[in-house]
Amino acid sequence: MIKEIFLLDETINYKIRRHSKARWLRLSIEKNGLVIATIPKGVSEKEVLDFMFHKQSWIVAMVKKHKFNYKDNIFTSEHYLANRSKAEKLIKLKVKEFNKFYNFNYNQVFIRNQKTCWGSCTSKRNLNFNYKLMFLPTYLLDYIVVHELCHLKEMNHSAKFWSLVERQIADYKIKRRELRLYEKKLM
Repeated sequence: MIKEIFLLDETINYKIRRHSKARWLRLSIEKNGLVIATIPKGVSEKEVLDFMFHKQSWIVAMVKKHKFNYKDNIFTSEHYLANRSKAEKLIKLKVKEFNKFYNFNYNQVFIRNQKTCWGSCTSKRNLNFNYKLMFLPTYLLDYIVVHELCHLKEMNHSAKFWSLVERQIADYKIKRRELRLYEKKLM
């Protein structure tokens, strides 16, 4: 039976399998993002949940990675409509969180189904974000939100712009490189 657990602001589906030859609790992730906890006899569900909470960062990262790489997961307009409000809630929360530091003025935040970019900032001070951001690891989502917020001050990629980004994302160069790997799979 598939169950749900809430880890790091993510709803994770999991299934417990008891195996007579299992010696210890083991977690694996199926290609669709389902977490499988294989357990030996005598391990309780509470022990499984405690273990999952202990490993929550790894679980969330691996589930997102597997869902992202899952070839049957096609980002259709139906998929966008089904995920838009969740993406909007998450992204607007991140914009508010990071803008506490920058304190930039912006008009509106829009969530779109963009084919070629993760986000953009308009001359009217509107922020546009791709709903697919919610399928990225959180630290990459954070980088994109900060990147677009900084365009409110610097509408270019000058040294001043990157200095603004670096105030919140010190290793932005590493994150930019990693993001390119996801772009090849998604865009």
